Amino acid sequence: MQNKRKYIILSILTFIIFFLVLTTPKQKDFDTYLSDKVRNYTLNMGEDNQTASIFSGLTFYILQNNSDLIERENYLLFSIFKIDTSLIRSFGGDIDDLVILGILGNFFILKGVG
Repeated sequence: MQNKRKYIILSILTFIIFFLVLTTPKQKDFDTYLSDKVRNYTLNMGEDNQTASIFSGLTFYILQNNSDLIERENYLLFSIFKIDTSLIRSFGGDIDDLVILGILGNFFILKGVG
């Protein structure tokens, strides 16, 4: 009975770990997430759908072609994405660096703008 319980617990833990590894967001997933955030922000600022799409597409293009803008730390079960916003601050923007957790195909802001 004791061995069966250990086997079941080990099986469940193995499944959870396997599931977390499979659903860890990749860099492209994060680029899409940021692009969508920019689109929604642009729409909330009162811009039309076409303008929001342009900003979103431009953001995605920049992210895809400048791999040094975002640092990804892959921990297999989850990823941490760090965005250095010092360039924005150098132009007078008031924004902290961003740290975002990617887990189970979702993103959660840990530090920075909410």
